[in-house]
Amino acid sequence: SRLRRPGWFAFGAAAFLFGSLLATQPTRDPDLWWHLADGRYFLSNGVPNTDPFSLTMRGATWVAHEWLADIFMFQVQDSLGLLGLSIVFGLLVGGAWLAVYAAVPGDPLRKVVLIGIAAGGVAPVVAARPQMNTLVLLALLIGLTERIRAGAWAPTWFWLVVPMVILWANLHAGFYTAFAYLGVVAVGSIADRRFGDGQRALSNRALGHLAAVLIVAFFGIALTPHGTTLWTYPFATLGDPVTQRSLVEWLPPTFHNRALWFYLLYVVVGLVGIAIRRPRPDLIDILLYAGTLAASLFSVRHIALHGIVSLPVVMRLWASTPSEDDEAGEPRQSLLPVIVLVAAIAGYGLMVNRIATINDRLVEQRFPVGALGHLQESGLDDSRIYNDFPWGGYLLWNGVTPFIDGRTDMYGPEFLEGTLDTLFLREDWRGSLDRYDIETVLLTQESPLAAMLGELDGWDEVFRDEQAVIFVRG
Repeated sequence: SRLRRPGWFAFGAAAFLFGSLLATQPTRDPDLWWHLADGRYFLSNGVPNTDPFSLTMRGATWVAHEWLADIFMFQVQDSLGLLGLSIVFGLLVGGAWLAVYAAVPGDPLRKVVLIGIAAGGVAPVVAARPQMNTLVLLALLIGLTERIRAGAWAPTWFWLVVPMVILWANLHAGFYTAFAYLGVVAVGSIADRRFGDGQRALSNRALGHLAAVLIVAFFGIALTPHGTTLWTYPFATLGDPVTQRSLVEWLPPTFHNRALWFYLLYVVVGLVGIAIRRPRPDLIDILLYAGTLAASLFSVRHIALHGIVSLPVVMRLWASTPSEDDEAGEPRQSLLPVIVLVAAIAGYGLMVNRIATINDRLVEQRFPVGALGHLQESGLDDSRIYNDFPWGGYLLWNGVTPFIDGRTDMYGPEFLEGTLDTLFLREDWRGSLDRYDIETVLLTQESPLAAMLGELDGWDEVFRDEQAVIFVRG
């Protein structure tokens, strides 16, 4: 019945558009390019079990766990271009925020505001990348679980989790997030029924369905091109110390970075709500909020996880209304919903126009566009190239064999450590250049290795612009 109320439609559409505009980002993620190259290759050749791309690992075992997401990304880019890719992924993430908005009753205007804060906080870690599929599927799972916890849907609806996890396992290795989330809900339900009021805890019947669903879903993970390999695959990255300490997305957030201040605001809103608002969250909500907050403080990558999982908790704190059981926070009869919707439409249009204006320029500023042209014109693109780590995907997308790209799970910690040793002139920094008979080196101007090669005999600088420098072995 709520869907028939004009106010609910307007506020829901506004929540979707505000979430979408804050998730619509320029195509500046360095991993984007190898995902596109993967999708292009998979469509023509199928999903391989070994690396067909790199100079250094060709033929090595490769678990292309994001194969379906990569194909989707390539097809969107091929049809709509880079701007279209940004728009589509922004809309997907907007749909995730909308799913949470619809799952939690309360004052719709407050919920829209909270989505704006949460989406703004998560924006620095959102991009056109397969990880967004985990965000969307997790939001759908949250919506499903919220309705079952509230008694609106029967526990049998949990069986939707099985096809969801199978799809998830073919899109992104974050599928174990579903097991973690539902596991916390189950444990929290048992604890809340014992120590709390148990009003929103799962019943024994629901817990029975959930246990059976998780068992079946676990075996469903094997329904991918890589079979049972995916049962253990996600833990390899989580246990890789080199990746954890070397890649920015796996490092703890630093709030000296102003881009994360909005996320800090969202965390403060949640913590203040827990401290002063009534009623207090139940044990399930406390576990979900605290667990994902801790994860986000250990790794920037998990900021989005905390944003989407904690939002229902924050909405219950700040957007619940005294008449919730009666009217479920029905919007006031006024022009306010229309005004909010118009503002969301205008904001979304401005964001898309901004991305269209700056995207090509940002690509030229972040990636070696000019250097790539020189490599191709001079024939150096067929040489044995050592490239700066973030640029490997861009080379791969443009038909140049990279030394390394963003598929760190395939390269492994030992190889990644050796590559970083060379880039940052650590002990045995010459090892990678000599071991692989490197003929051409493509680096950022600021690279310590670039400064060293510029002083060494036997290496000649053949190209330099604002982004990159190229050396060839003399």
